[in-house]
Amino acid sequence: MNTNLNTKSKRIVIGTIIALVVAVLLGTPVLAKNLSKTIEVFFKDIKIYVDGNLVTPKDASGRIVEPFISEGTTYLPVRAGHKNIR
Repeated sequence: MNTNLNTKSKRIVIGTIIALVVAVLLGTPVLAKNLSKTIEVFFKDIKIYVDGNLVTPKDASGRIVEPFISEGTTYLPVRAGHKNIR
C-alpha cells in the first residue's frame, strides 16, 4: 500500500512540473507581446555639449543619432556619443 501511495505522489509531482513548463512556454510569447509600445517622440534640434564642446553623436557606421523627447523626458544616445566625447 505504501508503494501505491509513493507512485501516486510521483505522478502528481511530475504532472505539476509538466504543467508549469507548458504554462511558462505558452505564456512567454504573450508576456513579450505586451512589452512593446509605440511612443510619440519629438526632435527639436537638441544640442549636446561636453566640457563646453559640441558633440555630434554617431553610431558605429558614422550615422548621426539624434536625441529626442518623449513624454517630457529627453533621451540622449550615450552609447553613440562616447567616441566623440574623448
